[in-house]
Amino acid sequence: MLKAIYSALVFIFGGFFTNLVNLFLKYFTKRFALGAAATTTFLIFLAAFILALTTIISSISLSMPVSLSLAMSWFIPSNATSCLAAYFAALTARFVYDTKTRIIQYSLF
Repeated sequence: MLKAIYSALVFIFGGFFTNLVNLFLKYFTKRFALGAAATTTFLIFLAAFILALTTIISSISLSMPVSLSLAMSWFIPSNATSCLAAYFAALTARFVYDTKTRIIQYSLF
């Protein structure tokens, strides 16, 4: 008799938890996939922008006369490109954080 009660409880609660997990996967994985795709696209565009910025800075410094390049080196450090990349990476991290916070606030209210 006790085995029958246990098996009935497992059957009832097992079906309930299975439906709950399926519901969770149905709605939240879709949102997660869209958010991950949007973030990945934004990061790809950011990487392309940083690459273009690095190329422009390098091509400008190669096409300048030596005296002007020497004068600019007194004001612009040698790691300026790395500093700009770190700055834009920080901006990207802030953008992703703010976007995720807004999405969470919209979904809660």
